[in-house]
Amino acid sequence: MLINKGFLAIRAVCPGCKRRYIRVQHDNASPHAAAARPIVLQAAKEDGWDIRTEFQPPNHLIGIS
Repeated sequence: MLINKGFLAIRAVCPGCKRRYIRVQHDNASPHAAAARPIVLQAAKEDGWDIRTEFQPPNHLIGIS
């Protein structure tokens, strides 16, 4: 889904962004862990694009005072 919809939409909406990197954040839930798979990383680099997938930071920090 990320490859078929997400990356294609980014490339269609922001064709001028090809010269710099684009950061796509995803959460750490197991269904979303697919963003780190080699096929996804390869699709992110197609046609000279530099789309990077990163984990989303936590919404809260436990034990921080």
